[in-house]
Amino acid sequence: MGSTLENIHLRNLNLVEVGILVQIERHNGRFVTANQIGGDQRTTDLIESHIGGLVRKRYLEERNGGFRLSSF
Repeated sequence: MGSTLENIHLRNLNLVEVGILVQIERHNGRFVTANQIGGDQRTTDLIESHIGGLVRKRYLEERNGGFRLSSF
């Protein structure tokens, strides 16, 4: 079967976006905020600058400020 990320086409993503998806996948389908996966303010800001694009590209779902991998 493999992980959820193994089923997602990642070629059109940059390294930061792939890293965000990996961190979100580690939360096993729970909605998480950028702060929860970022740790420090600089990393959280970087995540927040890219996460909207992942939602627009439909890699992530957003609910109440939290994000999780989209169901494909």
